[in-house]
Order: sequence, then C-alpha cells, then structure tokens
Amino acid sequence: MRRNEPVNRLMTEAVLTVGVEEPAGEVLRFFREYPVHHLPVVDDRRVIGLLSVADLLKLRAMLPKSVVSVEDYLNEKMKVRDLVSRPAITIAQRETVEQAAELMARHAIHSLPVVDSEGHLVGILTTTDIISAMFDAPPARADIVSDTRSPSVRMTREQFGRAVALATEAVNESRDPDGLAAALVYAQNRIALLEVAVGLGARYLGSGQNVELHMALGKAIDEVRAAEVSEHTDVPIAGLGAA
Repeated sequence: MRRNEPVNRLMTEAVLTVGVEEPAGEVLRFFREYPVHHLPVVDDRRVIGLLSVADLLKLRAMLPKSVVSVEDYLNEKMKVRDLVSRPAITIAQRETVEQAAELMARHAIHSLPVVDSEGHLVGILTTTDIISAMFDAPPARADIVSDTRSPSVRMTREQFGRAVALATEAVNESRDPDGLAAALVYAQNRIALLEVAVGLGARYLGSGQNVELHMALGKAIDEVRAAEVSEHTDVPIAGLGAA
C-alpha cells in the first residue's frame, strides 16, 4: 500500500445504509443482524451522517431504565435523523489513503464514507481497511533486521541485540560524541513500539474488532507517534536490551 494510493482501491463498495426518515430502531437491527460497525445515513444517496456501534451503546445508556425493548422504543419515539448529531465527514473517491488517515486522526473517527463528485455514496473506508492493506505488504523475515538505506547490510536479531546493548552502555557512560549510539538505542525503542502496535493490529483484525483491543491499538499508535524524531526527542535508556 502506498500513501498516495486513491481510497477507492481500498474502500468497501457494497455499503449497508439506512435512510434518514427510517424508524430509529432499524439502526439497532442492522447492527445486530449484519457484521458492520459503521452505518452511513443517507437521503437519496447523499450522506448526511454516520452512526457507529459506539453511538448505539451511548444511546442505550440514556434511555429510561423501564424500557423493555430498546428497538421497539426507538421505532416508536425516534427517526434515524434524530440520532445523527453532526454531518458526516466524507472523502472523495480519488483522494489518497494518506489524506484519509489524516482526516481520521484529526477528527478521532474510524470510518469515512467515500463519495463521488455529486456527493453520492460509493463506498466506505475504515481504519481496518488501512491496517489490512498494510498487512498485505510482503512481510519482513522475523529473524532479520535490514538497513533500508543500505540493503546489503543485514544482521540477525541476536547481532542487533548485542549492538543495542553496547550502544546503551556507550550512552550511559557518555562515550557517544557523535550520537550514533543514541540513534541506535532510539531505533530499538521505535522498533519495540511498532512491534506492539502491529501485534495489537493483528489481534484486532482477528477478533472481530473488539472494543478493548481497539482502544489498546489506538494507544499503541499514539505511543509510536509520540516517539517520532523531533527537535527535542529524548532517548530512553532504562530497560533496553536485546531485541
């Protein structure tokens, strides 16, 4: 997957939708009967909102405790339009995966309806789609660490672990005038964070998008981003050893 790849190559085209004037209980039924977690709300194919399983969980908590059948109550009291709190954030089908990821991160959302030039729904893109596309890339060999700038330089994890241990010692003893040892320690820390994120991502995809794993994956990704190189990057030393 490339960052400039258009989102219509990753999106799901067969999208389950709900009409804006439908009884609100239909949303609950759709989430119960179909394996979806996001439901675009449409008015004549135009997206006017997006509902998620999380929205329904919040709604359940707000209903009177005396309600016996939530679905019947919603059908009687509300229309789907009453559940939509804000216009849907959408993306054009020729926009890139990178732009989609930026939108999701900026608005703290996990799904984007994909629309054509007239604003009609043509598909839906989720964080799961992006993660799945990442995992479709040829996997790196687990026992080899490669220097991407110099493909001819290869080492085993054992060799890399010894190098990190020596680098950690050099940094602790202030024997690193050029910062090379610190850079290696930093690289090891990033690798560890990325491995946690990838592992959680794989478990998340295989679990049917478990909510707790979803939160853990989001936290792991935030930690990876927080560890990106910047003007004031600190290199943690304690606890680092062999890979």
